[in-house]
Order: sequence, then C-alpha cells, then structure tokens
Amino acid sequence: MSLESTFTPRPAPVYLLLHPAEPHRRGAWELVERACQPTLGLAAFNHGTYRADEGGPAAIAAARTLPMMAETRLVVVKDVELGENAFFDALLGYLTSPSPSTVLVLLGSGFPKVEKGTKRWSTPVEKAVGAAGGWILDRKSEPDPRRFATERAQGLGKVLEPAAARALVDLVGPDLGRLEREIEKLVLYVGDEPTIRPPDVEILCALVADAVIWDLTSALVRRDREASLAHLQRVLGDGLDPRHVLATITFKLRSVTAVADAIRRGADDAQAGRAGNMKSFEVRVVRTAVNGGLPGTDVVLGRLADAAFQMNNHRAGDRRILERLVVGWVT
Repeated sequence: MSLESTFTPRPAPVYLLLHPAEPHRRGAWELVERACQPTLGLAAFNHGTYRADEGGPAAIAAARTLPMMAETRLVVVKDVELGENAFFDALLGYLTSPSPSTVLVLLGSGFPKVEKGTKRWSTPVEKAVGAAGGWILDRKSEPDPRRFATERAQGLGKVLEPAAARALVDLVGPDLGRLEREIEKLVLYVGDEPTIRPPDVEILCALVADAVIWDLTSALVRRDREASLAHLQRVLGDGLDPRHVLATITFKLRSVTAVADAIRRGADDAQAGRAGNMKSFEVRVVRTAVNGGLPGTDVVLGRLADAAFQMNNHRAGDRRILERLVVGWVT
C-alpha cells in the first residue's frame, strides 16, 4: 500500500517512519504533514513535536488529547532510536486504542539497539502499528535516487528532467543527503528557470566536485597532513562514497604523475600542463612537489592500486581504507 493511499478519507492513526536514510524518512513525513494540514486548525494548538528520549511519555499523553477547534491533532515523536522502555511501554498501551482524532508520527533511523536492560521493541511495535491501522515505512527499502532527486526538485518548485536526474546521480552518487544538497544548489543556480536540464547539472556539479577533489589531491601532493585530513573529512562529510573519492583521486593523481614526469624531463609549465591536461596553477603545485621529492609514478600508482585492492578484499571498510591511504601518504 502506498503512503499516499492512506490519506483518504483521512490519514491513518499512526505512521512509523523509521529509515537509516534521513532524507527518505523526512520526505515521507512531509507528505503526512501536508495531508494533515487542512484539518489541523491552528498549528500552535494541535501540532506537537517531541523527542523519544526526553518527552516520549508526554507525547503519548498529547496523542490522547482531543484537538482544539479542529478535526485533527498531529503528534510527532523524533529520534525513536533513542527511546527508553517507558516510552515504548506507553506507546504500546496507546496503540491498543489510538485516538480517532490524532495522527501520531514516529520518526527515526530505527529502533534502539538491544543492550543489557533493554528490550527488542521492533516486532511488538510494528505488530501494534499494523493492528491499529497504521502505515510502516519499509526500513530495508532502497529509495530510487533518481526518483528522490526528481521529487525533491519538484518540492522546491523545479522540474528535474529525467536525463538531468540520471546525470546528477552519475556525478554525485546515490547518497540521498548529498543529492538533496546538490538539488538545492541547482535550484539556486537555475534561478527563475522552471526546469533543471543536463547541462545545468554537468556545469555546476562537475565544477564543484573537481574543485573539492583538487583541494584534497593538492594537499596530498604537498604532503600537508593537516590540510589532507581536513579535506578528506570534508568530502566524506559531504556524503561522497569512499570508492568514488578514491576513483576521482586516482584520476587526478594520474594527471599529476604525467605532469611530474614531464617536469623531470625538463618541460616548462605550459608543456607539462598539456601532458596531464592540468591548469597552470595546478602545474605550479606539482612542480613544487617534484622539487620537494614527490615519489615517482610507480610508487604513486602502486599506493593507489593497493588501496583499491584493499577496498575489494579487506574487512576494515571502504572509509577506513581511504583514511589509511591519506594518513600513510602524508606521514
């Protein structure tokens, strides 16, 4: 059953929106909120937001309260993964007989981890939500990144062409958080234009990605430990997949080695730049690095090949392998 089908004749009494991808669950929550708005009346009276770890029991009490001068009361409980036993006990009690005038929304990345002194709440809560006529977001679902980007653009008043959606996912990757940020940038970039087209994506996203990756690559070439670690955390914090980062660094460092080899053969900056298709300011960085003892092509490409092999065969995880490469490079 689709989420939208639960909005008529009135929204379901409870929505369990738990998913590790925050933009995905937030998108579902925004749909529920819009469906409730026509019958909420004054939001200050009938729209309450709580945290499961601080105001969880208070949220359940609010859910039992009749709306003021309206048909619907909307109660939202965030951070369900932080809820304690008292909250879930109160929630299960409420779900045995939910208020017909309340829409209860439960938001979070998942259920609390099962530790000493805690219970496994996922099964009883999901069963109770289903028995109460509620709707559950599939926690194991893999949102389609193209559809997500298209819907996010639509929510911001723009049409994202299908070809532009494909180009965006190809350039940025499937991470929903990063896609959302890039869509917001694109909306600002196109201005009054109603449509986001492939050239817009290619110009904006490629330029941004190239500049960010060059910051990291140049820091590695200069053996600047502080800058390398700072730029690495920046690209990972932006949601770039470690494999995507490694692939892009590899592409840039191949250009670096071509330029470095040309410089070692006596080429001037213009000649060296053509050898690696690099800009003049990038060539100057490489020349300084060569004078400072930049390792040869075999060493550079060997390190990258080893990192790629480790990502495919080691249990440490892609991010850990990338961090190890960067730290080893600058120490």
